[in-house]
Amino acid sequence: MFTEEICENAVMLTGSASDELVGFCQAAERELTMRLRSGVTPEMCRETLITASAMLAVSMLSSVKESADGVSSYRAGDVEVRRAKGGTSPAELRRQAEALMYPYICDDGFCFLGVES
Repeated sequence: MFTEEICENAVMLTGSASDELVGFCQAAERELTMRLRSGVTPEMCRETLITASAMLAVSMLSSVKESADGVSSYRAGDVEVRRAKGGTSPAELRRQAEALMYPYICDDGFCFLGVES
């Protein structure tokens, strides 16, 4: 529906385009669209959906890349290389995307239940 615009926003966030990113943009859009509250259409929250989907797609891509490149530092003799921890974590990006969509999405089935004593 809005995949092209989502991809454009995701590229602005990552600085580069890739086939992987397109796939994650499609998945993020589907996830958030499926979680919309009853009576809310994607068109009603278009701009927010596009922004949140781009953030979620970048989160998904970052999460995959981090787990694939799990090395944070290594040493060879006198040379040590450490991976910088810059930017926002994938989990934080997901939280921000869900916070943007909060007025439009369901709570994803989370609830507290009482326990009989």
